[in-house]
Amino acid sequence: MKRTACALAAWAVVLARSPVARGDPAASCQAERAGDRAEAKVHLSELFDGELLHLVQLGLRGQIHLEATLYRQRRFWFDERRAMETRDVVVTWSRPDRRYLLDGRLVNDPTALTLSPLSLRSLGKGDHYLEVTARLEVVTVKSLGQMATWLVRGNDDNAEEPSRLGRGLVSYVASGLVRTAGTRCRVE
Repeated sequence: MKRTACALAAWAVVLARSPVARGDPAASCQAERAGDRAEAKVHLSELFDGELLHLVQLGLRGQIHLEATLYRQRRFWFDERRAMETRDVVVTWSRPDRRYLLDGRLVNDPTALTLSPLSLRSLGKGDHYLEVTARLEVVTVKSLGQMATWLVRGNDDNAEEPSRLGRGLVSYVASGLVRTAGTRCRVE
């Protein structure tokens, strides 16, 4: 009973939202033609909010999954997908420097990140554009599920799987710790 009360208290802390308003995450990109490639820079803003930055300072990793897809426009048919590039970058906290790191390099402001260069081949003739999506996860559903199971049942490897309600609650909490942004830009 005492363990259940502790688990509920822990979930209340995780579910509690501060009254600070969260800015909407946004993305923008610039793409240029370079021979048979499209070279692009992606700018991400407000992907991290104060709560997520605090979690990173506590030692968690902010994992950003970036996906850029190159399309050739077609007049009377669906646009043709020509190439795709994915990149995973990690934002961490450096205690000695008291600053954030993006893949090991110091970053001035993690709320305004520039990821470059992205290079997508198979440009060919015609008008092209990029679709870019970025997904930030600070805590994964799996890690939250493990924490919840441990809080409720202890560190027993033979404990049965968490209930559906427990998985639903974990998914709900994790979705609050995921932020996404997307954009589209022409290849100039």
